[in-house]
Amino acid sequence: MPILIDEDLVLEESGQSRPSVVANGWLRELPVSGAPAPCTWRVYAEVSKRTPAIR
Repeated sequence: MPILIDEDLVLEESGQSRPSVVANGWLRELPVSGAPAPCTWRVYAEVSKRTPAIR
């Protein structure tokens, strides 16, 4: 399963989860939410990685 990792490996800032942590939670839910194919997970992870709001 693909995951997104920030360059500095920090998961939290000022007591709040970073966007990459939220995106990883969403990616983990894909298999049970109607996207069972592993090739789909990778595509979603790549799109999330390139989306400015996730960075």
